[in-house]
Amino acid sequence: MKYKWLIISILLILVVVLFAWAVQRSQARKQVQASRQSLPNFSFYDLDSLQVSRASLASGKPTLVIYFNSECEHCQYEATELVKNASKLESANIILVSTELIAKIKAFYQKYNLFKIKHLQILKTTSQAFYDYFGETGVPSIFIYNSDNQLIKHFKGEAKIEAILSPLAPGGGTQ
Repeated sequence: MKYKWLIISILLILVVVLFAWAVQRSQARKQVQASRQSLPNFSFYDLDSLQVSRASLASGKPTLVIYFNSECEHCQYEATELVKNASKLESANIILVSTELIAKIKAFYQKYNLFKIKHLQILKTTSQAFYDYFGETGVPSIFIYNSDNQLIKHFKGEAKIEAILSPLAPGGGTQ
């Protein structure tokens, strides 16, 4: 009888702890989603390991943020499409962010000719840092902010270039 109550007590404590953890996680997720509604004041690193933040972006322009991995086929497609449509993206800040080693990011930058896009920055961060700012860790994740730094579109996964260009155009879409 004693053991029965001990087991029930342990199970009850476990249920309460799991419930509290789930509530805390849900609140944290909602907080990150709310904070990314405006372009977060991020701090990542460029290919020379120099710190880059939101303040370094050209003001008054929409901003395209793509979280990528060099081995992701969808990310490779996105890179190819960005280069093909570079002239249509001239009015936007373009930021590609990865958690990979700098050498892999540089190789991706060269292989996909991303250097042809003059207004593109390719940056390194950690998974946790990206999650803290944007709340999304799947690749690719695409965030489009208008010239007032308000989120107007978020894609989870690959997006056709037309879907990316549309909200970046003057008078572009809303979320």
